[in-house]
Amino acid sequence: MIPVTYRCPWTAERKEDRRVLLKAIAESGMRRLVLSYAMIEQLILQPELLPVWRGELKEFGLGFMDSHAPWGKGKELGTAEEDLHKQSVARHKMFIRFCHELDITSMTVHPGGGPDPEAAFAALLQSLEELLPVAERAGVTLCLENVWTPMDHSTRLLEAVRRFDTPFLGLCYDTGHANLSEKGRLFPGESDVPRSWTTLGLPVAWEENLAEKFHPWLVNCHFHDNHGISDEHNLPGDGTVDWPHIFSVLKKAPRLRCVQCEVRIPAAGVVPSVWREAFRKLSPELDA
Repeated sequence: MIPVTYRCPWTAERKEDRRVLLKAIAESGMRRLVLSYAMIEQLILQPELLPVWRGELKEFGLGFMDSHAPWGKGKELGTAEEDLHKQSVARHKMFIRFCHELDITSMTVHPGGGPDPEAAFAALLQSLEELLPVAERAGVTLCLENVWTPMDHSTRLLEAVRRFDTPFLGLCYDTGHANLSEKGRLFPGESDVPRSWTTLGLPVAWEENLAEKFHPWLVNCHFHDNHGISDEHNLPGDGTVDWPHIFSVLKKAPRLRCVQCEVRIPAAGVVPSVWREAFRKLSPELDA
């Protein structure tokens, strides 16, 4: 069975509040959590929280399984500006260390982008040259995620994983992003996808059969749904993602470790136990 991990909001400032949230998570039946980008940002400012969180999770029978690196302008591996690029690589080395200390073996990263896709891709490759030896020593696999921009198109991501050909670099298949990249063409004038391309003067390169293309390198997946127009992050079933097809590919993926519930979080301090029930109903292949 495929383990499911959950991105839950539980890292409140006060210990008493954290315990309430962790108790609710444990009582819902969830067992595996995501070290989210927000948590990593918190650890950068307060590294002393790392052993605290580890102990609290253990107390409630919970644990981290996968992680997601911070993303945004200047934070991603494809950052081409020299000073920001150096900062991004240094930060990702720190993120890898956090993963190692929390027994996490995979970290999803956004490739990034910018006004010059070629420069951004060169920066991504340079970042990977520096980070992969660090990741290997830490036992952490970096997973490049598909979004819907020129920088993270399948042609780019596949070129990167083929170039390095290491078990410490793989792919993260995001079901919602793939749905936009494949079906957005059905909604001219409505889809969120074209503006990422047209602002750079490029024609949109719509995706096809993305799950099949990613299959040999799939390490983890982000599960959420949408209607092919915008990145809604809905529960699976509330949208047009072809879930039976997704599972037909995933169950044959040789490197797959887990799938992550990336459904939007309703409000701070709320543990959406409905997630686990939705994932249990989605497929008998899932260990939710």
